[in-house]
Amino acid sequence: MLHGKWAGASQSYSYIDSPNPNLICCICQTPFTEPTTSRTCSHTFCLDCITRALSASPHCPIDRSPLTLREMVPANQIVRYMVDELVVECVHRSAGCEFTCQRQLLHTHLKQSCLFVHVPCPEPGCDLQVLRKDIANHSSTCVHRLVKCEGCEVEVKLVDLEAHYLVCAAKTAVCTFCDDEYPRSQAGAHNASCQEMVIPCTHAKHGCPWSGPRRNLTDSHIPTCAYESIKGFLNVSDTRVSALTEENALLRQRLEASEGMIEVLKRELQAVESVLGPWYRPDSPAQHSARAHLQSPSASEGPAMSPRSPPSVPVTYLADIASYFPPSDAAASHEASTSSSVPAATRSSHPATSDLPSTLAALQTSMASLSTSQDSLGRMTELAIGSQAAEIGALRAVVNGLRMQVHAILMERGLGEPEEGAIGRFGMGMTGWGHPSRFFQPSVPGVAPHPAHMPPSSASVKL
Repeated sequence: MLHGKWAGASQSYSYIDSPNPNLICCICQTPFTEPTTSRTCSHTFCLDCITRALSASPHCPIDRSPLTLREMVPANQIVRYMVDELVVECVHRSAGCEFTCQRQLLHTHLKQSCLFVHVPCPEPGCDLQVLRKDIANHSSTCVHRLVKCEGCEVEVKLVDLEAHYLVCAAKTAVCTFCDDEYPRSQAGAHNASCQEMVIPCTHAKHGCPWSGPRRNLTDSHIPTCAYESIKGFLNVSDTRVSALTEENALLRQRLEASEGMIEVLKRELQAVESVLGPWYRPDSPAQHSARAHLQSPSASEGPAMSPRSPPSVPVTYLADIASYFPPSDAAASHEASTSSSVPAATRSSHPATSDLPSTLAALQTSMASLSTSQDSLGRMTELAIGSQAAEIGALRAVVNGLRMQVHAILMERGLGEPEEGAIGRFGMGMTGWGHPSRFFQPSVPGVAPHPAHMPPSSASVKL
């Protein structure tokens, strides 16, 4: 056996027997790996080898003929089968693996059964890579394996077992104040009753700095505590502070609701301005009064404003907006009928108003009618274009007929005698033209001939 003799640079295969020379790549001098054949010169190379060679020089490495990667195709299946059936050794033979197999089966061996391949530890959280033959020994000693707690029988990782013992409810703990031993599951009850535990005074939140064992709180400190004598006042003060805190939170919610309502009104005002279009007057007194009302402090900071009710809008503001629109017919007739009985001062103080929704509905109806008219105009335009195209085609046919007649007349007058067999403009020998009458339809009694087929006049002959 020639171990390593045929080990290539691109693959670490060690072949048992000497490969057939016809299966050796001329570039890497090893058996083909992914054999590829050129369509021009039929030479076969490894895919990686010919790719690197053509990147350096676009010529065949054997006969130096021009060659590109587009002209390379996979080699014949027989060549592939022959190189894949070569017997090779395991790539981990130096580590101790003595397995041999066909080259096409080596990948499966390395992936599934080779004992000298490094594989990850199966325990969750372990990042170690161990040999497949040592995986069983590693699993028994891995710090990330699951073990059971002796007290509560809960499965935890071995690396977290010590930390679990500190909080395990089945384990006992020793109080640091009284040195009593108690189960961890009863730690809360013991801390609430331990007489040696250091606790603060019950009035610590009001400013009492005392702290000491629980047994001294009731016996020695409370009778002498300065805050104990004003305990009633402190309780009332706490109640009032709680009420003020709740009221402050409610006022904050109302303020946020008012600010949100103001933003909504601003957006609605912008929408109305965009709908008004040409009727919108940015410098009118109505716009200034409306914006001043929306930006006034009373509209956003009023204490009596409800978070669900929008701010009230003055009647004059609505009247000013309505003054942008022309009065409807009914309003105009009603104003005409009542103008005679109402004094002039009264009429001037109450401007004519119109319904904004009805005006917007009329605008929408007008837009719909304009859209319908535009569609009908487009259809009429298409019909006109079609008819004009047909007329243009007819005119072209008539002009073509006239051109042919003029050509025949000129040929009859002897303006030019083409050579025998010459090909004319219309694809036939000029000698093949007959009498000009062949272009005219025979006259039918009672039917006038078409202008394109009538005999040429003297004016046309002069042309």
